[in-house]
Formats: sequence, structure tokens, C-alpha cells
Amino acid sequence: MFSIPYGIPSTRQSVIMSGSDKRLARMTQLWPTIDFEDFFNRKVKTQGYYNPGFDTWQMLQCTSDGWRKETESVANNRMLLSIHHPYVVPWKSLGRDQSSNFLDPNQAARSTSLQWLTDSVSRAKEQNAQFVLTHLTHGSGKPTPEQAENLASRSVESIARISESFNMPIHIEYLGYHPSFHLPEKFISALEDYPNLGLCLDTGHLNRWAQIHNMDPYQAASKLSPLIESVHLWNTSSNLEYRHYGHVPVHNSIDGVNGYISVERILQTIAPAKHPITIIFEPSIHSKVEEAFITEGMLWIKHLWTNLQDHAND
Repeated sequence: MFSIPYGIPSTRQSVIMSGSDKRLARMTQLWPTIDFEDFFNRKVKTQGYYNPGFDTWQMLQCTSDGWRKETESVANNRMLLSIHHPYVVPWKSLGRDQSSNFLDPNQAARSTSLQWLTDSVSRAKEQNAQFVLTHLTHGSGKPTPEQAENLASRSVESIARISESFNMPIHIEYLGYHPSFHLPEKFISALEDYPNLGLCLDTGHLNRWAQIHNMDPYQAASKLSPLIESVHLWNTSSNLEYRHYGHVPVHNSIDGVNGYISVERILQTIAPAKHPITIIFEPSIHSKVEEAFITEGMLWIKHLWTNLQDHAND
């Protein structure tokens, strides 16, 4: 059995917010120029959607003929933009699962992913984005541990060249699902020589990695901390919950209990970094998610992160 402890309505309801929920969102003053109803609806459609952060938002999966309009519709002067590769889906008739196969032994698959990433970075440059984020996945191929390390090294070098050619920082998300290329030390070795590349620590994926491999996520965060330049925030208690409900919104009521990772502890670990870290929230949106729960969690993180940053600067 599994359960989600947050805001489950007694009857199935639309994710469209009521007027009172909209007022609650505005009262938080987290993103005074973003329409939460639009945010919810775009995420449900998983097309041309975005994830918000503090004074920033991250765009992904726009349509090939409407990506400029979809991006500009949420753009404003008070918030910064980053792009989550793939920016445009489909691309040359390809689906998202073919966008980031940088660890696939098949050279054609890797080449396609690099071309697609180049396209995302080019479009991001046009939109004056802060950075582009990508995964390192292995697609349908299953390289040996030695192959995986070699492919990671070569692909990261190619990604760094793309970054340099557009003068656009690229963040690589830490994922622990590869059978052999998943240890923090391997990511550090692959990235540490490229100042234009950063690491995105995803708290939900970090927790799944720790559960899969029986590892300590907090030690991993500490090791990776010098490379971390952005963070994706969500939670999950188990693979079963993840498969059924995706990204559980962060919230202090579930933090660090019943299988959930302690997001507070992760942020405490990385806060002393001397470089800026971009915070992005990545909740899944469906009928069992209440806007109030999401907003409360975001407010909790805002106060927590502000306090941690103040202490780090003392």
C-alpha cells in the first residue's frame, strides 16, 4: 500500500484553481506576475510548460511552431529564464526520449542528441536565457562501466564545446538511474574541468538514487556541492509513489519522514557554496494536488533558503 499525505480531495476535482486559491497564490507574492492557473494548465498538458523558482522560471517542451510565443507569454522583466532541454518537442519528428542519449553506445544516437542540444542552446540564446539544463541518459543502449565513463567524458567535452560556442552555461542534472554511471565521484570527474558547465541537483532523483543503490543522499549532496549551480525541488517516498504520482511537491509536513528525503537538510548542505544557486520547483500536477499545498511548500522553502543564505554570508 502507498499513500500521498498531501491535500487529497474527497472527490476528484479539476486542477483549475478556485478564486480563493488564486488569492492565496497572490498573497504569497512569490511570483506576482505569473498566473498560477496558467502554470497548472500547461503542466497538465506537458506542452510549452514551465517550472517556477525564486525570481526565475524554467521552460521546456514547447511546440516547434509556437516556442517563441509560448515562452514570451510568461516572460517578464522581473524574472529570469532558463531552458530545460529539450526546448522544442518534437524535433525533426523525434520524441523527448531521444533528446539526451549522451551515454548510448550508438554513435548516431549520441550525435542526434548533441544536434538537438545545440538547437536548444541556440534558441535559448535568442531568448536571453541564463543557462540550459540537460540530462545524461543512455537510451536503449547498455554500455559497460568502462564504456559509460568514456562516453560521459567524450559527451561532456562535446557539451562544453556547445556551451562555449554560444557563450551559454549548461547544467547537467544528476540522475542515478544508469546501471554504472551514477556515483557522485563519476559526475565530479566528468564535470570538474569545465568552468562553463555546472551540476543540477534534483532532490527527488537524488532520493530515488539513494533508495535504489542503498546510498546516503546527504553525503552525495556534500560531495557534489562545489559543482551545484541549480536545484530541482520535489520529493517522493518510494518507486511505487513515483510511478503513480510523479513529483510530490516539497512540503515541511513530509520532509525527511516515511521515506521522503529531507529537502531542508539538502539545502543546509549546499547553502555555504560561494556561487549563486538557482532554485526551481518541479511539482507534478494532477487531480490529487492542491494548489495550497504547493504554495505552502514553496513559501517554506523561500523562508528556509533566505535564512540559510543570510547565515552563509555572515
